[in-house]
Amino acid sequence: MYLEWLVIACILALIVRLLRNLWWRPLQIYKDLRAQGLMGPPFIPIVGNLVELNRLLAEAPSTWIMKNPSNEIVPYILPYYTAWSKIYGETFVYCVGSQVRVTITDPELIKEVLNNKFGHCPKLEPTTAARDLLGDGLLTATGEKWAEQRRILNHGFDVDKLKVMVERIADLATKMLDDWSRRIIEANQPKDLEIEVLKEYQILTADIIAHTAFGTSYEAGKTVFKLQQRQFAILLEAMRPPRLQLKSLASFYCSFLPLAINPHRQKIRKAIEDNLQQLVQKRIKLESQNDLQQNDLLGVMICAYNGKLRGNQKNLRMSIQDIVDECKTFFLAGQETTAAFLTWTTMLLALHPDWQERLRAEVINVCGSRHPSYSMLNQLKLVGMVLNEVLRLYPGSPHMMRGIDRDMKLGKIVIPKGTVVSLLPLVTMHNKQIWGEDADEFNPERFAEGIANASKHRSAFMPFSLGPRNCIGQVFALMEAKVVLCKLLQRFSFQLSPAYVHAPGRFSVPKPEHGMQILVKPYN
Repeated sequence: MYLEWLVIACILALIVRLLRNLWWRPLQIYKDLRAQGLMGPPFIPIVGNLVELNRLLAEAPSTWIMKNPSNEIVPYILPYYTAWSKIYGETFVYCVGSQVRVTITDPELIKEVLNNKFGHCPKLEPTTAARDLLGDGLLTATGEKWAEQRRILNHGFDVDKLKVMVERIADLATKMLDDWSRRIIEANQPKDLEIEVLKEYQILTADIIAHTAFGTSYEAGKTVFKLQQRQFAILLEAMRPPRLQLKSLASFYCSFLPLAINPHRQKIRKAIEDNLQQLVQKRIKLESQNDLQQNDLLGVMICAYNGKLRGNQKNLRMSIQDIVDECKTFFLAGQETTAAFLTWTTMLLALHPDWQERLRAEVINVCGSRHPSYSMLNQLKLVGMVLNEVLRLYPGSPHMMRGIDRDMKLGKIVIPKGTVVSLLPLVTMHNKQIWGEDADEFNPERFAEGIANASKHRSAFMPFSLGPRNCIGQVFALMEAKVVLCKLLQRFSFQLSPAYVHAPGRFSVPKPEHGMQILVKPYN
């Protein structure tokens, strides 16, 4: 009898705890925010506003995808924001399951969250799927571990190493463009050759990351990247409406559940881990035999593993698992974002031939027909203006989430502990009150006087995030894009193909869902 009552008591305690976490606590947060004037869709216990959210996401393609490209992409990528902000205002509250979220688009408030010095706005605990993809690398690590990793990896992006990388990036871009020239000759047709540049840039940026991050181990690095692509595709497929179902979500939050997808996922994860472990061990052995310290990211991390870092980093260490996790992070994050960045740049220059010619003239004036050097890249003012405008219109991170671990005043609102703030840089960088009436138009001239003077708020430009957790590879990404763009403009002119359908992706880095078809011809 005693045991039976104990079991009943445990079950009741579990039910009470579940009700508290899934219903009572979110309801109290929601009421608290509503009492302060924040409005939002009605609170629904346990499921929150998921049904309405999924409906808006599923309906967006049928009402927005178009043959004539428009940069007014907020209604497509964030349809729930467009719908709810018209009813409840720019800052509103909504729920995803039991998670209460507050939208933030004011650049000053976003800056306050991302620059919080006391750690009260941490990144959310990564799901099982995110840990599969990224391990405990720089994007997911927190606290002292993140700080130490950041200090070590900063060394991999110092100026001396970046200078060495420029020549290699130019060589790889030339190899891609040589293949385009060969295909034009083989086609033997008077019309321009159609190139699917998103795929081309994905292959190119994978090669660049493999060579610059892994050095002599680049072939092994490419093997890992192919596995990561498969892993990433599985995640995206599960998250696409109308397939966003409890079963799909559960498989990524609970890898132990007996669902069909989990054994496949775990097999890919193990293959990635095994390949990276072998890659790292081989480089450690190579460097111990030859006392090498190569100018690539893997070499820097192995120096940290061997305790060979100098200066204020000499006491910092990385384990082999740390190195493996960082390799995952840089391959996935660096390749996807830069490929999309180059793709949107090519599209916008194809749509604006006047800017294409202005950039070509600048590149030829500075570089001639040679590979650009690191110093030459700094002279390309117009190229820099165009790249900033592309990043503003098509940022790699259109939205970010941060937790609130204690009651915190943000503007005029006290955000209760347990709330999640949904930061929307895409909305901020398309805001007409900040950027002017032409905010949805391609106008690189707005950056003629620098980033600080491009808008009405100095922090409104945030394509690489803000604060201490801003993107560590942003300088490398801009350098890479400049080099590839220089080589492209030196050799080809291009325009958008009639086959292109404009539909920026919404479930990861925004990239064209149906590819990017460009017509190219040799520039004479």
